[in-house]
Order: sequence, then structure tokens, then C-alpha cells
Amino acid sequence: MYWQWNSRKGNERQSNNDAVGLINGKTFFFALLVDAVEKSDKSNEFACYWAETIASSVLSMGTYPSTDDLLNIMRNTQKQLRHQFLHETASYIALIYNKDTQKSQVLVCGDCRLGFILGDIKWLTKTHTLLTAFDDSLGDVKREVMTRHTLTHSLNAKRFIQPEVIAVDAPQDRQWILCSDGYWAEHIEEKTLWEGLKDDASCLTISMKELPSQLSSSDCKNCFSYELECDE
Repeated sequence: MYWQWNSRKGNERQSNNDAVGLINGKTFFFALLVDAVEKSDKSNEFACYWAETIASSVLSMGTYPSTDDLLNIMRNTQKQLRHQFLHETASYIALIYNKDTQKSQVLVCGDCRLGFILGDIKWLTKTHTLLTAFDDSLGDVKREVMTRHTLTHSLNAKRFIQPEVIAVDAPQDRQWILCSDGYWAEHIEEKTLWEGLKDDASCLTISMKELPSQLSSSDCKNCFSYELECDE
């Protein structure tokens, strides 16, 4: 599988608080995108810690992770957050794709999203915000900007909030994208130019076929990728 990571700090942010962890294995592909709320000078470190630690733990298994495996890793890792990141919060979305069965599971907590590109983007997941809690349609993200930014589910040190787990099918010849809300809401829905984004924006593009360009771009070290050649 092929992937490309594009990420930038928002113009109203002190640091880029998005991160991604990736594993390209023989039998599976795993991706975890994290979008931390900017609360302190440790918010970037928090996002990177979650992405890198979860990906490294999946890698150490050496085999295709089940949803239960991933949830157990997340629970155990969340218990450690209180020692370094007591006041930090984040959204995240994880994709586990089985290359043999061509089935995938997605774990969602917060306002990151998964979609596939078919002309326009077709979103395959919903978000956990006040806006979606009261209105299932995400048609007008400008109308209630404050409720869009208020999370009903999040990653935090105080307690483990179980992510929503869903099975997702999409045409295998399409490009998939995982992205933070700075990308899907501000850049795509509100049509703000990439250079003018207020919020951090990140997008991971995934394809079964070689992408037109394999150039990834980020303004900081926030991509942690691994190859696993001998998984079973």
C-alpha cells in the first residue's frame, strides 16, 4: 500500500499538534491519526506520544491486530498519560486494514474523520462533537462553529473513553484519507486555502495503487512509520 502525509501548523497555533503512526505490514496496514487540543507546550509531545506509542506497541505484536488487541493497547497506554500529560486532550482515528480479507475496522474518538475520494470526498465516519450530537447532518459547519469544536468524546488522562468501533467498506481502487478537523472542516468544507488555515491541518492519503506523488510534507517531526515484512 502507498501513503502520503501532509501536515501543517495552524496560523493561530503555537505548534503543530497533529501526529500519525503507521505500520505497513505484509498482511495488514495500520494507521492512527491524532489531533491534540492546544493546551500547553506539551500538546505536540502528547500527540506524538500517542501516535508513536500505539504504533510501536502494534508493531511489537508482529501480527495482524484485532480490534480487541488495539483496545487493550490503548487502555494500557492511557493509564500512563497521567504521569506526563495530565491536562492534555486529543481526538484520534485508527484504521486497521486486513490485506487478505480486504476488510477494515475503524476506531474513532473525537473529530478526526475517514473518507474516500470519489470525485468529491465521501465521509465514512461521523464525529463526536456537540454539533453531531444534536444534528446528524454536517452540512453547515459554519453555523455552529463553537459546538463543532466542543468534543463529546476525547482522549485524556483522567479516564479511558472507549472509541466508537465501526466496520468500513470502500471501493478498493479509491484513495482513502484520514484527517484532522483543521483539514476536513476548515480546508475542505469552508474552502480555506492551505496557507491561510487557522487550525493545524493534517491528511493521510492511502492507496492500493501507487500515488501520483510520494512526496510527504510536514513542518515538524510528527510522522512515525514502520515496515513489517514478516507478519503472519
